[in-house]
Amino acid sequence: MSHETNDLKQRALLWAANGCDRDGQPTVDAVDEIDVRWVYDTVEGLDAQGNKVSYNAQVAAAQDIPLESVMWLGEEVDFPTNSANYSDLYQVKQRKIGLDVKGQTNRYEYLLMRFANSLPTIG
Repeated sequence: MSHETNDLKQRALLWAANGCDRDGQPTVDAVDEIDVRWVYDTVEGLDAQGNKVSYNAQVAAAQDIPLESVMWLGEEVDFPTNSANYSDLYQVKQRKIGLDVKGQTNRYEYLLMRFANSLPTIG
């Protein structure tokens, strides 16, 4: 999937991974709404341990997103206010950073996996 930044016509919510709490549980930043190009597509690949895995979505963005960050396709006004209604959360598992076709700006592409229907701690 190769997209330039002018093809980022969708909005997504991003909770950027920022580390772990004192109990070793992952933490994320407060939500940020960003421009993306989101494609639901099953892609086979290998994880860091060399195991075969399936990714559920590919996303292009104009910024670097940390691995393990959580994303949701849509605008903040549409995101459920009740955590019991969370669904379709995805986690960034792989990223590819390259140059655009003119070799002038970075292009960021990500592979995402379906994530639990709850968010990590914001912290």
